[in-house]
Amino acid sequence: MISIEKMKQFFRYDKVKYRNPVKFPEIAEEMEQLKKAGQDARQEFTKLTEVFYKNFHTFFMDRVSQWMNQAQVVRPAFWRYFIEEGQDEGNPSFALRLFNQENKLGVYVELSFIERKKNDNSVRLQNKVLECEPNSNIVYVASDFQKNAMAYEGNESNRDKLTRAVKEGEIRKVILRRPVFLESTKDGIEEELSDALKELIPFYQTIYMNEVN
Repeated sequence: MISIEKMKQFFRYDKVKYRNPVKFPEIAEEMEQLKKAGQDARQEFTKLTEVFYKNFHTFFMDRVSQWMNQAQVVRPAFWRYFIEEGQDEGNPSFALRLFNQENKLGVYVELSFIERKKNDNSVRLQNKVLECEPNSNIVYVASDFQKNAMAYEGNESNRDKLTRAVKEGEIRKVILRRPVFLESTKDGIEEELSDALKELIPFYQTIYMNEVN
């Protein structure tokens, strides 16, 4: 059983800096609670990714992100990538990313690439998602060269707009996100995630069409 509540509760610590309880005894109890909340939430998200992984046959799972970054600042929006065997790990692939929007917990089934593993083809391949027919359930998230990101509805008008912006050098990359709200899943989490993935598959196929590994 996956505890949605444990993942949701951890968002109250978003951007809080974790401090070593030994060095800061006056807040030791608070920090121990934070650490446990982070570990618990990460464990529940890991369970969720394992449910999602049942949809894949020739993919492997990358590691789940940590509950805090290298600066020891809490980041409750966990993510995990699912990479096709034989593909470069810096190429576009599927991911599951946790979010909490207006106190509603959900995950994005995402098509993007891992920035720290990017290669010379990562951005070019990623932007091929714009060659595929838009889907109104899928959101375009466009980032410029200053890492400013903006979301756009999946429609023909926005697709044309973003295609022009990429060609003119205004936009660096366009990733895709299909939101699934975990607390309002009607047919169960597993089926909802599977349906979301199916909607992204045509975009994934378009990326690698006529490409040679």
